[in-house]
Amino acid sequence: MFPTISERSIAYDLSKTGSVEATTEKLLTSNTLPEPPATYVYMFAPSQPVQQPSGRASSAQKGHSYPDLITRFHLNDKVKSGLYTKPEPLGIQWSDSKAEREAMFKRKREQFILQGLKNQKSFEKTKLSAASHE
Repeated sequence: MFPTISERSIAYDLSKTGSVEATTEKLLTSNTLPEPPATYVYMFAPSQPVQQPSGRASSAQKGHSYPDLITRFHLNDKVKSGLYTKPEPLGIQWSDSKAEREAMFKRKREQFILQGLKNQKSFEKTKLSAASHE
C-alpha cells in the first residue's frame, strides 16, 4: 500500500505506537515515517505459519500411485499397439446423454495424452539426430 516506505520503518513505528491505526494515520497525514535508529533490529516473523494452498499442490506433496499419465489413464495397451499414431476423428456434437458425454471426453483426453506422447517422441528423435550431426 505504501511502496516508498520501508518495512523496517513501518515495523519500528508499530513497535513505538503499538497501534496499526496510529501508524496508518501518521502515514496518511505526513506520507512518511521516521527512519528507525541504527540499533533497531527488525526481525519479521509471521504471527501464523504460512499455509499451503489446497488442491493440486497438496496432492502433489502426498504423491500419487501413478508415475505417468499413460499408467494413470490405462493407456498402456494403446501405446504398445501403436494406436497413438492414428488419432480417431471425434464428433463435436453435444449429446444429451451424460454417459455419451463422459465417453466423448474420455476419448478426447486419451487422444490428447497419446498425441503428447507422440510429440514427445518426435521431439526426442529430432534432438538426438541434431546431437549426432554435431
